[in-house]
Amino acid sequence: MRGLSQVAKSNGFDKAYREFSPLLQRRVSKTVEKLAENPDLPGLNIEPVRSANLNVRSCRVTKQVRMIFRIEEGGAIELPHVDKHEEAYRKAETYWLGVLSRPGRFHEEKFSMFQPLLEFDPAIREGILRQLHEAGVQGGLAADLAGATEGLISETLADGTEGRAKLPADRGPAGFLNVIPSDVTGPCTDLLIAFCFDGDDFGNRLRETAYHAGIHCPDTRLIVFVTSKWDPRTWKRDHERAFADLDARLVVLFAGLGRLSRLM
Repeated sequence: MRGLSQVAKSNGFDKAYREFSPLLQRRVSKTVEKLAENPDLPGLNIEPVRSANLNVRSCRVTKQVRMIFRIEEGGAIELPHVDKHEEAYRKAETYWLGVLSRPGRFHEEKFSMFQPLLEFDPAIREGILRQLHEAGVQGGLAADLAGATEGLISETLADGTEGRAKLPADRGPAGFLNVIPSDVTGPCTDLLIAFCFDGDDFGNRLRETAYHAGIHCPDTRLIVFVTSKWDPRTWKRDHERAFADLDARLVVLFAGLGRLSRLM
């Protein structure tokens, strides 16, 4: 008889669990026990998460609720999320994008799906500067825009991404860049920075961004889209073509695990 596997739950998993009814909490706990005893148990209704990697799978808690998990090489089980079927799969696809995988993360510190930004990777700043140059923004203006982008993103992510995107009170369109969301209006500029956090609607924010760059300010040269909830299926199905038709270049940055990673 095999021993129980070690199970590591994320902060996001614990938060979702606390919001469930007592009956559903018991179902979740029972499913975790079964998974720890035998992750290949037929009754768990195991399914792969096709858009993720690292052997990410899901198992059934109820007909509507799925639990996302991954088994490490040593047999330990990571549990990042439990939620309604579609939301659970979206979280799995977002978290396990290959650029974000870091082996042993669960055991280095208490795991959280999203954490405040710790540092701004110089490579991202250089990438934004390069995109500005290729879009035709030259000289000191491109350098100023890249620096302003780094400063605004760092300040905005300083408190993490939980809830809706909220810009620092003293930062908004500064005359040479546009920002979404913002209560401040200003002239169209070469650079647009759009934020989409946990509490924002991903599809609506993409539509708002595409409208700004395609209709309201068609001379926009570069869009930097910063998000904590990238959904590759929604992007591919509903938005990729609209952004491909824009004259502006697009940089997508994913904010999670205390770091910023470029997706495209």
